[in-house]
Formats: sequence, structure tokens, C-alpha cells
Amino acid sequence: APFVRLQGNPLGEASPDAPSSPVAALIPEMPRLFLTSDLDSFPVTPRGCSVTLACGIRLQFPAGATATPITIRYRLLLPEPGLVPLGPHDALLSHVLELQPHGVAFQQDVGLWLLFTPPRARRCREVVVRTRNDNSWGDLETYLEEEAPQRLWAHCQVPHFSWFLVVSRPVSNACLVPPEGTLLCSSGHPGVKVIFPPGATEEPRRVSMQVVRMAGRELQALLGEPEAAVSPLLCLSQSGPPSFLRPVTVQLPLPSGITGLSLDRSRLHLLYWAPPAATWDDITAQVVLELTHLYARFQVLALVHHQELCGRPGSEGLGAAAAAPCEPHRSAAAPGP
Repeated sequence: APFVRLQGNPLGEASPDAPSSPVAALIPEMPRLFLTSDLDSFPVTPRGCSVTLACGIRLQFPAGATATPITIRYRLLLPEPGLVPLGPHDALLSHVLELQPHGVAFQQDVGLWLLFTPPRARRCREVVVRTRNDNSWGDLETYLEEEAPQRLWAHCQVPHFSWFLVVSRPVSNACLVPPEGTLLCSSGHPGVKVIFPPGATEEPRRVSMQVVRMAGRELQALLGEPEAAVSPLLCLSQSGPPSFLRPVTVQLPLPSGITGLSLDRSRLHLLYWAPPAATWDDITAQVVLELTHLYARFQVLALVHHQELCGRPGSEGLGAAAAAPCEPHRSAAAPGP
């Protein structure tokens, strides 16, 4: 008859504990520091530590981030016009955090979590941590963490200490333009494109794009016409020489409600603005505009910060206008200014 041998059967018996790793036993727990409001500095040793400031900002120093003990000092500053570098379409979401000593390079990146106020507008915008490195400001790769609906963190890794702040900016798309040419498209506005033909540059250069929708009151202030329509505003920046070797094609969507097939071209205006100029310039007569049902295309040799399509009221309804890069490419068929 079948039977079950119970002797030595492990069922119902607690399994012996796995032997602990000798390496894990040697790793000490990372110290945790919680600073009160009367403290503005804290020590960091090669063991590393996790620090929470009185204002809620968190830092994490991994083991080995510093080779020798160091004292870190911090200040929380109100934003000042001369200190905070904001673009015309940026919004400040936090105080300015200063961490000292400036310029100290860590052996490993330090984790930084900054609290920030949720932005009002989120469509086609992104939140980034901005910092100062040497004499220039730049944006760090930033990850957002939500602890509660109104308690948001901007998390980044920093190799050195300086000033840090959280800003909301239009979504930025960038590419490296090789001599073979390439295509740069907006992720938030797929109809916005910049086409770089082969031979436009001899050396690779980086081009960045931001697309912004203008508010109605901004448009009225710009054109002085309350019924005018406008396309998204295209902001471009690049590294390297200001001009390209071959014309670059820019495509912008026509303003909402306007089509290229029924458009009164006399109402179409191409505008551009480059800081530090105080006004926009109309360069419609300096370029050849190619219209499709939904888009306008034109060619330029240099890219500047702000390009835009706007619409003005006319006898046959609304037309369109555009703001475009400076130094437009002059075609044989294009009339002079």
C-alpha cells in the first residue's frame, strides 16, 4: 500500500535562515540628519548621509561622494532680478537655494530634491531645475515626484554646488545638426518643423526649439488689433556660427480658423524679434512664403530666438502673419524689403 515517509520531511518546519552576507554586514547604515530652522550648515563625511533641511529640501550624499569630511552651508533666497535668469516665457516655481562651498566637485553626484509650487499652465510645458555653472546658467535633467497633490518635488543629480531654482518653461526639443542635414520637430506642436538640408553646416551644431502659444492680450498689445489671430510662437537657439551655409526651411501652422487656400495674402505678415531689440520687425517682403492648406513655409540663413504667425482682420476675413528668424534667405523671386 502507498505510504508517506514523515522522517526528514521538511513540510511544516521553519527553513533555516540564509547566512547573512559578510559584505552587507560591513556596510554601515547611512546617517540621517534633520536640520532645524536655526541651523544653516551640516557636516558630510565619506560615509555619506541623507539630509532634510528645515524648509523641506532634501539632499542625499552617497558613500564616497567626498574623500574628506566637509561642512556644507546653505541659504534660501528670495528671487532677485539680477540673480534669477528667466526667459520671457519662463515661470519661477521656487525660492533660490544656495549651497556652499561653490564649485566643490564631488566624487559621486549628490541627489537634490526641491519643493516647488505647481504651475498653473502645464500643457506643452516642463518643470526643470536651473543652476549656475561657472558664469553661465543651465537646466539639469529633472524628474518629478509627487508626495501629495500640492506637495511636488523636482529631483536631480548635481556634481557640484552653486545656486538652484525650479522653473516652468516651454517644452524644449533639440538635435545635433550634422553636415548630412536633419529634421527638428516640436513634440508639443507636430506642425512646427525646421528642416536642415545637407551641407547647411560643416561642423555639427546643436539647435534647440521651444514653441509657445501667445495669450490674447499679448497679441493685442503686439499688433494693436483685437481681432488678429496668431500661430504658436517659435523660439530657436543654436551653438556655433550665427548663419548656415545653405538656407534652412521653417514650417509654422497658420493661425486657427485660417486656411492657405482662401487666404488673402496681402494680410499675411512675417515678423521676427531678436533680443535685445524692443520691437518686432516685419520681413514679409524679404522671403518667399510657400502656403499649404494648414502651413506656411519659408527659408532663412540664420536662426534667432522668436518666430511667430499672426493674423490681421481684412476685407475678406482674417489673414495670417508670422514672426520668423533674422537674416532671411533672399530668393531671386523674392521682392526686396
